[in-house]
Amino acid sequence: MVGAKLARAAAGALLCVLAASAAALPAPEPFTIDVIASETGPGAYFGQQTIDGLKAYENAANASGGIHGVPVHFEVHDDESQPRVAVELGNEVLAKHPAIFFGGTVQATCNALAPLAAHSTVMYCLSPGLVPEPRGYVFATSTSLYHLVPALFRFVRTSGHQRVGLLVTTDATGQRSDQLIDYTLKLPENKSLVVAGYEHFSDSDISVAAQIARIKAADPQFLYVSAAGSPFQMVLHGIMDGGLANIPIITSASNMTDRLLAPWAKNPPAQLLFNGPPFWGSGTGPDPRLRAAIAEYRATYQRMGAEQTPNDDYGWDPAKIVVDALRHLGTSATATQIHDYIENLHDFPGIGGMYDFRSGDNHGLGDDATIILQWDPAKSIFFPVSAPAGIAFRK
Repeated sequence: MVGAKLARAAAGALLCVLAASAAALPAPEPFTIDVIASETGPGAYFGQQTIDGLKAYENAANASGGIHGVPVHFEVHDDESQPRVAVELGNEVLAKHPAIFFGGTVQATCNALAPLAAHSTVMYCLSPGLVPEPRGYVFATSTSLYHLVPALFRFVRTSGHQRVGLLVTTDATGQRSDQLIDYTLKLPENKSLVVAGYEHFSDSDISVAAQIARIKAADPQFLYVSAAGSPFQMVLHGIMDGGLANIPIITSASNMTDRLLAPWAKNPPAQLLFNGPPFWGSGTGPDPRLRAAIAEYRATYQRMGAEQTPNDDYGWDPAKIVVDALRHLGTSATATQIHDYIENLHDFPGIGGMYDFRSGDNHGLGDDATIILQWDPAKSIFFPVSAPAGIAFRK
């Protein structure tokens, strides 16, 4: 009897020691992934939304166990929206020989960083504007411009308009837009579209009055603007002053923020439109996997008290894809293993849509991952005016 009591006491003491030892064990060091992003500079308005998306998924991933019990952490380095600074940071990051890193958050910095990655490191660009080498080690977020720009012009055409004016920056994003506009206008579906004024301007310009006047003289029914951030604000000033605010204006989702549009809230253009992800629409579709992905995203943002924006998929989905790869491969995975895993990933639900990287475009989304959203300044919301692929709702 005494022996049994002693055994129980000894076992109890051992359990207490083990519990105390477990409690004393330090938490595992997080697995850190470097992120080169525009926290400051002209790309900051968009870069911060992307960073917020990454950080939100970091919260979601760690709430569900991290990577086999190891927390994940996205370490952000500010490139000031400058390609030169991005390259300096990229060289510092690559000196650590990571299997993967994220960056940049604007097309110009992604363009500068992509050659550094080569085939030794996987790079995930957080700007949809980059068109990566097919099946290469560089991936890019959201929908490829080869799907997105046609969706914008499809909305123009299916909403009953034929004459479209074009106003494009001369920067890296604008140069890519020029290529995609040419590609899109040559598609058979767009043979009825007519270019009514095609103008360019520099990000450093302080006025586009002359360009607006020439476009107005060409009598467009619709205006497409390729510009982001402060340059887009300058364009809006020109549109309002030049008497072109009475026709629909369509532009990039990167301009879809209340802060950027606030100066026009009381006196807005007649119709201001943006490309956006289907998750921002009123419905999430019938696929339960997509509904679950969107529910996780919304619950995480609510838990964090963070503001949801139509650009959240630019950071959230790449983070989710990479964490999924590491959960399957482990934190010691090589760049080749991560590349091959993502390259063959399909039927993967993100908030931006159902990803399938087998097409080789290294974006993973197609035509159906874009809808058109309209700004309602009175309610400070963006609401859908098209079905997926930019097909305008019938009035």
